[in-house]
Amino acid sequence: MRSIPTILALIPAALLFVGGCQSTPAPAPSPEERLALNSLVDTDWVCAEIQGAPVDAKVSAPTLRFDDEGRATGSTAVNRSNAPYQFSDRAEGFGLRFGLVISTRMAGDEASMRVESSFTKALESVDLATIEGGRLKLWNGKVCVLAFNRAKE
Repeated sequence: MRSIPTILALIPAALLFVGGCQSTPAPAPSPEERLALNSLVDTDWVCAEIQGAPVDAKVSAPTLRFDDEGRATGSTAVNRSNAPYQFSDRAEGFGLRFGLVISTRMAGDEASMRVESSFTKALESVDLATIEGGRLKLWNGKVCVLAFNRAKE
C-alpha cells in the first residue's frame, strides 16, 4: 500500500479519468480542486446530501474528517463514529474504501436515526472520491452516495 502523501500527490492526475455521473470525461481539475484534493486529510467535511437528497435541515448533519493514519472520524447525525479508510489507485480515478464504521450507541429522534442509518450504509459502500467545485463527493460505482461541503471555520 502506498503512503497517504504519495496517494494524495497522485490524485490530480487520477481525476483526469473520472467521469462522475456524466457519460463524458470530466475536465482536468482546476488549481482550486488540486489544492482541495491535497487538503482532503485534516479537513472537516459536513454532509450536504445522502443518495442525492439534501440532509434534513432539522437534523444535525453528519460530518467526516480524514486523518493521515488511515482513520476517518466524525458524527453520524446522533453518534460519534470512526472507520478505517484506504486510498488506492484505480484506472477510472481516486479509489477510496472505508472499513466497518463503528460508533457510540446513543438514541435520537426518528429523523436523526434515519439520517444516521442512511449515512452509515452509504459510507460503507464508497469506492471512489472526487472533489468537484470544492465539494467532496463519495461514489459507489457511478452513483454519488454522499456529498460534503468543507466546514466553515
